[in-house]
Parts: sequence; C-alpha cells; structure tokens
Amino acid sequence: MEPLQATRADTPAPHHRRLGIFGGTFDPVHNGHLALARAALKLFDLHAILWIPTWHPPHKSGLITKGVHRRAMVEAAIARDPQFHLGPPTAKFHYAIDTFTHVQILHPNNEWYWLLGSDTFKTLPRWYQRQQLIPAVTWLVFPRLTSSPTKDATTGRRGDGATGRGEEKRKSKLYNLGNSLLTPTPIESSCEQTIRQLRRQEIPIRWHLIPTTIPPISSTQIRQGYCQGRPLSHLLPKAVLAYITTHQLYP
Repeated sequence: MEPLQATRADTPAPHHRRLGIFGGTFDPVHNGHLALARAALKLFDLHAILWIPTWHPPHKSGLITKGVHRRAMVEAAIARDPQFHLGPPTAKFHYAIDTFTHVQILHPNNEWYWLLGSDTFKTLPRWYQRQQLIPAVTWLVFPRLTSSPTKDATTGRRGDGATGRGEEKRKSKLYNLGNSLLTPTPIESSCEQTIRQLRRQEIPIRWHLIPTTIPPISSTQIRQGYCQGRPLSHLLPKAVLAYITTHQLYP
C-alpha cells in the first residue's frame, strides 16, 4: 500500500483519476471485502480505492469494536496492494457528506465512485444532505453478503444469508473471481425502487450493480466463529487474524 498523495485544491491534477471510496464498519474486514474491491477496480478501471472505516456507523445499534482497532485491521489487510489506500480518519465526522467533502479537499479534480452494499443503497433516500452527495459520485452496488441462502463460511452449514442503469454508454464486464464466472443475486428490483424514491425527490443518480458475488462471508459470522474457536484463516488476511488475536477483540 503506497500513500495516495494529497493535491492542493488550486493545483490541477496531473491527470483525471477515477477513485473509489469503500466505507463500512469493517468489524472485522475480511476476504469478501477485498474481493469486492478488486472486482470494482477491474470492472470500472479505477486508479485506486480509499478504504474508510466508519467511526460512528448510524445503522449499528449494538456494540462495535473501537474505531482505532477497525482502522488498524483495514490498514493491515490492504498493506500489500498498491491500489488500496487507507482513507483519512473519520472520528470527527458523523455523516457521509462530511467525509466526502474532506476527501475531495485532499484529492480534488477526480471522478469518484462509492462502493456500498444493496442494503445500504436502499437507505440513500434518507441520507443527510443527499441532494449534494448523491449526484457527486457514481454508486457501485454489490449484493449484501448474506442476502441469499448460502453456506455459513465458518461451519459449512446452510443458512439465510446485469449491469446497472447508471452510465448509459458504459458496459460492465463479468468479473472472473478465481476460476468461476460469477453472476449477481437478483436485486435490481430493489435498487430500482430506491431510484424511484430518489426521482420523486428530484435527485439524479449514476449507479451500477456490480455483476459479481463474493465468498459467503460476513463479519458477524467471523466474530461468532472466533468466540467459538473455529478456524478462520481462510476468511481473513493473516495480518488481520493476528491483530484480532493479539488484541483479543472478540472474547
């Protein structure tokens, strides 16, 4: 992971870059997150992705791991990938628009893409200052990690767990994850419902449904699996598992 150099606002960027933002709780970050980010890089020809752990997740009602630990785990997970970068700390920001404004100041004159899950995408019509934020980026939507019946990644037991309409001229490609050609879980109708809500609010949006699924991994399963002593090395980067063990994050 090399530092993504900040640029002065009054200095033109040497070339127009396509940058991604991947925000989330990341409690903990796992191989599924990494697979999604790599798919986005390939499909949309992104120069880099900024990983930004959310300090104050508005949708999380239970206890979560301290932001300093979640940020450290993300830093460890992406350390070997030169196109992944740790974004600025967000402890003082409570809304996505505040984070995005700060990132724009650090890295002006770029084209922005925002990665998020389909469950979070459905909440866009309720986001704070959405009229300013939503048209400013292209939204890359991926299926929720456990949105369809699949196997529990930690036990092997079963549990519950097309391109978007955004830029008309852009054709998405299927992403070959490993040796299998994977296609998305059908969630377009749900996304279209969100789009209709935004249209009623007169908010334009550019979006794509990422045509890929990811390994059936969820952070909740990992936390539970760690408490139960299950093997997790196939679900997490080694550096993340070592950090969890060293700091005993999920006793």
